[in-house]
Amino acid sequence: MIESRCGLICSECPDREDYGCEGCISSPVGYWGTPCEIKECCEVKKITHCGQCADFPCEMLKGVSFDADTGDDGERIMVCKLWADTEEDKKLVFYRRIISGLCIGIVSGIIIGVLQDMMTAWLIAGSLLGIVFGIILQVLKGSKR
Repeated sequence: MIESRCGLICSECPDREDYGCEGCISSPVGYWGTPCEIKECCEVKKITHCGQCADFPCEMLKGVSFDADTGDDGERIMVCKLWADTEEDKKLVFYRRIISGLCIGIVSGIIIGVLQDMMTAWLIAGSLLGIVFGIILQVLKGSKR
């Protein structure tokens, strides 16, 4: 679960309750109720966390992550990378399911087309049904997560 913009694991923060902090994603301001450049940057770019940014890891994130007082020696950078990789994996799974459905539809369309001697019509119908099948497969398997 994504808990912050910068990769900080808010649920593990010992000061969270003392400051009434809900985490920067759900809060209108940064952590502990103070402004945060990273939060503002992510919101301007309309991304959930730094791992989704084209400039990842930027100097601002490195500065926070390796800060002598509050840094974590790059741990939050690795967390953002993990979150981004997980999101990318979900996209790949989605597209694989759609393509699988499309392939099943095309093969079915070719087989039926050869048997019926109407290749083009069945190929188109099979492709469309394959896409629908792929979407249904995604919805059914996606709901089990």
